[in-house]
Amino acid sequence: MTLEGRNFDVITGLLALPAGYLVMKNKRYAPKLILAFNITGIVLLLNIIVISMLSFPTSFRYFLNEPSSAEVAQFPFILLPGVLVPIAYSFHIFSIRQVLIKK
Repeated sequence: MTLEGRNFDVITGLLALPAGYLVMKNKRYAPKLILAFNITGIVLLLNIIVISMLSFPTSFRYFLNEPSSAEVAQFPFILLPGVLVPIAYSFHIFSIRQVLIKK
């Protein structure tokens, strides 16, 4: 769950500026681009959630490299799964909902 390895959710942040520019530049394809961007963001968030679950020190731990996900259970890092991930999912879902309602 660093910038190395299978953590691809950083791509969502990197794609946000070009996607926003393209949405503002080409209004015709904006709904499709917004849907594609948000679905990509949700899939990448799901990816990191699965990786973190499989890194947690339990009997079904798959990724044995250190540090394990137990570090996320300490204070300021607990805000990542407890606050920031639900906010990210919510904003992606609200954005998708807004595009679908306008259609």
